[in-house]
Amino acid sequence: MRNLKGFYFWYNSKVLTKGWAVVLLTLLGITSFGQDSPPPQADALSFLSGMKQAFEAPDRAAYLTHFAAELRPQEDLVYDSLKLTLRMTRVVFHSASNIIEEKNGTFLFVQAVFQNDLEALFETWKLELTRDGNGWIIRAKTVMGNPTTFYNIQIPSNRVERVARFEIRHTDIEATFENVWVFYDNIPNRETGLIIIGPGRMRFSPSSETERHQLFLRYKTGVLETPLVSAYLRFSPSFFEHHIKITSAGGAAAAEEPPPGETAKARALFRRFYGDSFTVENPLVGERLSVLPQGDQAVFEFGTNVRSGFGYGCSPFSEEEIHFESRAPDQLLCLYSPAAAVDGKRQMIVSFGEKADLLRCDIDLDFQPERHFISAKARLEMAVLSPGVDNLRFNFNPDLEILKIYDPEGRELFYMQDKVHRLLYVHFLQPLEEGQTTAIDVYYRGALQPPPPTSDIQSGSWRFGPLGGSGPYEDDFLYTPSAAWYPASAEGDYFLSRFRISLPPEYLCVANGELVGEETIDEVRRVLSLEKIGNRIFVFETRKPVKSLAFIVGRFREAAADIDPSGPPIKVLVSENVRNLPGNMAEEARAIVRLYEKIFGPFPYEKLTIVQRVAATAGGHSPASFIVLNETPMDFAGRDRADFRSPVDLPEYKEFFIAHEIAHQWWGHAVTVATYHDQWLSEGLSQYAAFRYLKTKYGERELPSILKKSVSWTEKMSKYGPISLGARLSFFDYRAFQAVLYGKSCVVLFLLSDLIGEEALDRGLRSFQKTNAFRPVRTAQFIQAMEQASGRSLREFFRGWVDSHLLPQVSVTHQIVRDGEGYELKISVHQSANPMVFPLVVTWTEDGRPVRKILEVDAEPMVFSFRSGAKPAKFKVNPDRLVPGTFR
Repeated sequence: MRNLKGFYFWYNSKVLTKGWAVVLLTLLGITSFGQDSPPPQADALSFLSGMKQAFEAPDRAAYLTHFAAELRPQEDLVYDSLKLTLRMTRVVFHSASNIIEEKNGTFLFVQAVFQNDLEALFETWKLELTRDGNGWIIRAKTVMGNPTTFYNIQIPSNRVERVARFEIRHTDIEATFENVWVFYDNIPNRETGLIIIGPGRMRFSPSSETERHQLFLRYKTGVLETPLVSAYLRFSPSFFEHHIKITSAGGAAAAEEPPPGETAKARALFRRFYGDSFTVENPLVGERLSVLPQGDQAVFEFGTNVRSGFGYGCSPFSEEEIHFESRAPDQLLCLYSPAAAVDGKRQMIVSFGEKADLLRCDIDLDFQPERHFISAKARLEMAVLSPGVDNLRFNFNPDLEILKIYDPEGRELFYMQDKVHRLLYVHFLQPLEEGQTTAIDVYYRGALQPPPPTSDIQSGSWRFGPLGGSGPYEDDFLYTPSAAWYPASAEGDYFLSRFRISLPPEYLCVANGELVGEETIDEVRRVLSLEKIGNRIFVFETRKPVKSLAFIVGRFREAAADIDPSGPPIKVLVSENVRNLPGNMAEEARAIVRLYEKIFGPFPYEKLTIVQRVAATAGGHSPASFIVLNETPMDFAGRDRADFRSPVDLPEYKEFFIAHEIAHQWWGHAVTVATYHDQWLSEGLSQYAAFRYLKTKYGERELPSILKKSVSWTEKMSKYGPISLGARLSFFDYRAFQAVLYGKSCVVLFLLSDLIGEEALDRGLRSFQKTNAFRPVRTAQFIQAMEQASGRSLREFFRGWVDSHLLPQVSVTHQIVRDGEGYELKISVHQSANPMVFPLVVTWTEDGRPVRKILEVDAEPMVFSFRSGAKPAKFKVNPDRLVPGTFR
């Protein structure tokens, strides 16, 4: 779960659909190029302060004087409920807006939180006010949405029990404990969390064959059994009722007090794991608050007698509801849905994409490179797709400080953060209606270093030209979605954007979209702007939708350009520490783009800017409309550090990597993937595109040489898992991720080309690209496109090559018999283990003339027959070794 961002389900947004409201701290507003946020109105704060003092005093009469006489009987009952029933002792009121005077009345939106030591109740009030002398009085009060309760959970509490036997049985996991201490949480009358200290045993047996194989890779068994010494458990009350059984020790043993050491262990486990599940942080309360798990949601942390442990989680609201991970190392092992869950009865949640369509994300940003400091305002515009939407979830880096969040009317919005999973939850003052368009403004700031690259990374480098100079070789700053530097849709929605960035004068910026404006700050409007004099402002506008935003800042110079009137314009920038770059990179890029447009369809974005820089790691990155190419510095002898052992790099072909990165403009951006299972559609298709370019440039006869490394690495690394495991392949060996997701995927696409013909494949790719432009796709949609283009079923082909880690094991025999005046060649093909569908090339000679045939191998044993006037000789199977596997 910590390894795969985006696949967490600890804290589920279904819990949030009830609507929250809370007080926010009155923070200093951020200035984005000198813009100020509106201050709260003093008399509103004074009015709310009086209500707070009266409630906490407690002074019922003083509290009720804030309401009109006709409201006091009802508010008197509310007061009793809060004080006597819920035992609330503290309250904070916050003005979410200034006092608004309209034709139909005077209004104030208030965010309120009532608290005791256990609970926090959140509400949003719309108050209609009227003047009462020099002050205000509440004439009408409307609670917006539904009040929501959070809990301040603590373990250990005053409930501790010695039990004879403790049992957990759920789906694919069992855990039993004998004669142990059970420490309960502090919530009375409902079980939602506890800690076990004492001996036990766990048995985990995933029902998925692929996931059992993942266990086998790590533990040499598909069923994991291990002794336990502790457990931290969070679950819903219904989960506790149906899946947990406790047998009390009875008698005097049940009343024993636990030794101090056992209590200390329980306290330490709680501190370690509490924040990882079902918790959020509130800027006002200043502590982690918990929601209660729902349905069959559960999180378990099992401790073992060595320095390790295991985590197990279940959420019926997630696409893959079971996960299992190790703790030493911290590594996801299994993520899947058991077969029993695929019955149409699983509970589902409403995702961001179903709640709202993100239309625009406009960002004003001031960047100080030397400090890595960001000051920004992000405006997100959305169209509401479902009725009653009162919250939305975004990815956002918790290292950045949120100062304020406003709605379009300038009213301050409540938010909470799940900092472990880098999630931001924004709540509206009132539920939004289907079809409504709205927006939020997020003001934030903080120091944020660019994270290490995570995609298209190699251990070596490729070069267009030698490097010169000395000193630090990284002199630029690349911010991609992995940095979570802006509030982004958690589901990867497509949107338009206007990005405005202020930089010191010696820096340039490249970002998504066209550069539509550039200016220099040469006047002072505020004292805060003094230090910005001379800064350069760059404005980028996207004309085509993007799924994410990225930018790079550096001391760049323009090295080449190719302004073809048919588009797209291509420009090459290089960092100052790159020297003697040949002038053909723009020309090479143009040739690559032209081929891809012929195969895939028109270039999907406004421009293509190529940034060549020096970096610690070879490889690069491809945001929408620009690419970044890394080059590692030479060693002390002036030699290039190319690593010919890399599974994905072809250093002998200098055009290869730029071809791969340009392909991502079609595969990865114009068409993006829906889940990590579909990631091969981005990396595999981009790798295939690069190989197609090399084949076009160097000729068909060069293809076996180009593919040789990919086939070899596929055979070495396929055991680590199928293509459909995506990023999870990297957890055991990063080379396996590269070899399978990039290399094997590419090989499979060439096999598909041999199977259905290159013309049909290209037709399917163009259709797939056009139909799914600017939307996420799944592998099933790709298969459907290929079936429509080829006019045949391809399910078994993809099942064997994409969903299985196994490779063909094939026995091929041939027989030559005299047939009249000629000969008949009979070729028998038999597969063992996991039969697959694939094209198999066989060759022979007739009178010295080469003969080449492609056999379509199916799951069943097959016999192929060919007639010849001359006796066949020099028979070979898979002569170019383009089909990975074992052939004999």
